[in-house]
Amino acid sequence: PFYLLIGMWGEGDRRAAVTKFMIYTLAGSLLMFAAAIALGHASAVQNGTQISFLFSDLLENPVSAGTQNWIFAGFAIGLLVKMPLPPLHGWMPDTYRAAPLTVLIPLSAVVAKLGAYGFLRIVLPQLPAASQHFQALMLVIALVGIIYGSIMAFSQDDARLVVGYSSIAQIGFIALGIFAFDAKGAQGAILQMIN
Repeated sequence: PFYLLIGMWGEGDRRAAVTKFMIYTLAGSLLMFAAAIALGHASAVQNGTQISFLFSDLLENPVSAGTQNWIFAGFAIGLLVKMPLPPLHGWMPDTYRAAPLTVLIPLSAVVAKLGAYGFLRIVLPQLPAASQHFQALMLVIALVGIIYGSIMAFSQDDARLVVGYSSIAQIGFIALGIFAFDAKGAQGAILQMIN
């Protein structure tokens, strides 16, 4: 829907912006899709069960820590594109400039939060060893997002980019809460997603 809404009713160089948006998000989605298939397949192979993608079955039949690491990478790259956090936020400035205001609001409010929800709902419960292994990296990415997003938001004269970069800073705080591995951090992240 965003492709059509921005491509048809956007402003400026809307076609180039929406094409960049689609390439980034499609690549991220394909990585997550491949990671989801790999998780179901690896779980079945390592535990001698039938392939299942039910969260309950995957929790009962976990995969090894080494396998979790590369599956985590697929999910993390896809979700970081959607959030968007540096260095995978390249689609955001052009898309935010081109999007009509009525499209910019759900784009900023929903898409980024879906990425964060993916970490809370899928990645942390299904890939706990990999989440622990990559915790420091994810915290650094969150801090870079907070600092970079804040500096860029203060330096913009286009209101759309102020919204975009401040959203990056906010999602950095959300990622920080998620990867604190504390119930209060997760609750704070959820509160910020609703805010």
